[in-house]
Amino acid sequence: MIKAIFFDFDGVLTNFECGSSTVCRNLSEKTGIPEEKLLLCYDEHARDLYVKPVLHKEIWNDFCSCAGENIDISLLDYAFRNTPMNKKMFELVKKLRKNYKVGIITDNTKERFSAIIDEFKLCEKFDAIILSADAGATKKDEQIFRAALGALKLKPHECVFIDNNARNLEVPARMGFKVIHYDFEKKDFEGMVKELSALGVKL
Repeated sequence: MIKAIFFDFDGVLTNFECGSSTVCRNLSEKTGIPEEKLLLCYDEHARDLYVKPVLHKEIWNDFCSCAGENIDISLLDYAFRNTPMNKKMFELVKKLRKNYKVGIITDNTKERFSAIIDEFKLCEKFDAIILSADAGATKKDEQIFRAALGALKLKPHECVFIDNNARNLEVPARMGFKVIHYDFEKKDFEGMVKELSALGVKL
């Protein structure tokens, strides 16, 4: 019996596919620096922030040197919070929560997600929020999924995990989770809902 549905964040609950791209798109808007350049630098220097208790201020000088400009670190708060949400998904979450536990499992930095939790009151909408930065591991490892199971005291076969990246479904599927690939390119919300129904999830 399914007892919980876990969602990936960027690309499933949001209207942009990648969190780092969203951050850099927002920084580009404020600074005029090309998004592609910022993203290249962010991916190079912010990698540890996803799995370690490292703050952005600790990598900021290197990031700015790479970008070729002294960027005001205070712009990060805007870059974090300006994250367009997928309203259909949030309506689904609200509906599912009447009968199931709902959670988020995401590869994200602590600072970004703390701002997002505050901005969108996510703790009021989800029963568990599991970050790679807290778990010390990304969705390439079982550790983050074990943390999710522990948070809700459930077993893998009692849970569904939805992600827009098929590779992120390999580990939970191997553990026994039911998994659904949300096709972000096609925005196939209806297809995803049909898959949930096929698993016996009441909508």
